[in-house]
Amino acid sequence: MFTSVITVGSQTNTIKGQRLLKQSGIGTELVKVNVTKGRGCIYGLRLNSDSVNAARAILNNNGIKILEGD
Repeated sequence: MFTSVITVGSQTNTIKGQRLLKQSGIGTELVKVNVTKGRGCIYGLRLNSDSVNAARAILNNNGIKILEGD
């Protein structure tokens, strides 16, 4: 099984996104994303690659911003 990470940003929004996806039957794992200096802590959601498009749509439809480059 391949996995992907959707980078969300703040830990709070990542947890909110995780809850939304769980309610929709998409399992995720909260992960800290390594970024360059000066950006602070960035978090994302690791999930099955087959669920990425559905997860992105759910997050976008619920106001959870996905960071560029993902």
